[in-house]
Amino acid sequence: MRQNDNIAYSNGIRPLLGDVDGDGDVDASDALLVLRYVLGLVSFDDNTLAIADVNNDGAADSLDVIIILRMALAQS
Repeated sequence: MRQNDNIAYSNGIRPLLGDVDGDGDVDASDALLVLRYVLGLVSFDDNTLAIADVNNDGAADSLDVIIILRMALAQS
């Protein structure tokens, strides 16, 4: 995975790639949130889009949902 230099953050802590809800963990709720974005049910700001685009292809899409789910499963 890549380091995303386009994410703005305050407090000196770099956001965790894939942690779109900002709770400090990459889990199924992050994947669900990205899926809701893909379906047009929620909107993301530019920073959240950068965190959601875990494969760095320039878009938060269904492939990112799958990758985030895999990341969550690897942590459990």
